[in-house]
Parts: sequence; structure tokens; C-alpha cells
Amino acid sequence: MDWSTIVEFFTKRGRPLSKDEILKLKEEDRREKEAVDAKNRAEEDAERRRNNRIVGDLEEEEDFEAFELRQKAEQTVKDQEQAEYDKKHGNNAND
Repeated sequence: MDWSTIVEFFTKRGRPLSKDEILKLKEEDRREKEAVDAKNRAEEDAERRRNNRIVGDLEEEEDFEAFELRQKAEQTVKDQEQAEYDKKHGNNAND
């Protein structure tokens, strides 16, 4: 905010602003800006936490899917080994 414009506006509209009034306006402006900044930071933190939670949920899903795939792969390997053993030793399960 351009304080020289505000001071000029009040000076043209009536009495000039005192230094205390100017400082008070500047301080009020600073407090408002800090409040807005704090609100924005809180919203960003909430969004970041929400995103982290979503990413964590996705990672858990991926971990579970990877576990399932590992289990299926291990079972496939066991089945193939059993089939090879049966073929090699003449123990066909299809007989």
C-alpha cells in the first residue's frame, strides 16, 4: 500500500494526518497482512497434510497390491516347480 497516497488523500480531504495516525494506520495494515499471511499458511499446511494423507493412503494401496502380486508370483513359481517335479518323477496329477 502506498502510504504517501493515503496521506495525500487525507490531507486533501481535511486535516493532515499526524505522525501518530500514520504510524497507527501502518501498524494496522501490518497486523492485517500478518493475519492474512497466517491464515494462508494454515490453509497451505492443512492442504499439505491432506495431500500427505492421500499419498500415504495410495502408498498403502500400492504396498498391498505389491504384496498380492508377490504372493501370486510365489504361488506360480511353486506351481511350476511342482509341475516340473511331477513331470520329472512321473507323478502326473492328471492320471
